Amino acid sequence: MLSTISLIGLAALASHLFKCRMETSIFLAAAAVIVVLFLGGSLNMLPVTAWGLWLTGFVGGAFAVYRYKLRSFVSPGALAFLVASALLYFKVQSGAFARWDEFSHWGTVIKHYASVGSLYQSSTLYFPDYPPGLALFSYFIFFPFGFSESMSLYASGLLVLSVLAAVSAGAGIAGTILIFSI
Repeated sequence: MLSTISLIGLAALASHLFKCRMETSIFLAAAAVIVVLFLGGSLNMLPVTAWGLWLTGFVGGAFAVYRYKLRSFVSPGALAFLVASALLYFKVQSGAFARWDEFSHWGTVIKHYASVGSLYQSSTLYFPDYPPGLALFSYFIFFPFGFSESMSLYASGLLVLSVLAAVSAGAGIAGTILIFSI
């Protein structure tokens, strides 16, 4: 859950910098994590980049909340994201990879990034040309704690929840409940 707090911190910082709704900035923060980790990984600096993002999330988020007060970041979509991410976290605690694509690609790529700490330094990947977005986001989520299949599944669900949060922007309480109940 600490990784989710760091992501929320990045979202609060993005919400302040880009003057957008918190629901939208959660997705923007997740997308920025993927892009920045890809750039860092391309320079063989994946762990350093991940630590930088983690620290930016905690420090930048604390600054944004301190400077602009917590209530300016509270919205139905952001609260629904937090509740859904907590429920997801507890749901996948005993989760494990079970389907073909988890073993053939995205699960192995995530495990590869965790063990090597770099992009594409091995010929053991089945699909080396496949976009690494989900694997990089998963790397950000489990990075300080080490690889686990359950945290990889949590990261995958968290990315989906960030999209739902962005879709719920401006939907009000009833609309947000409807969107997140799907």
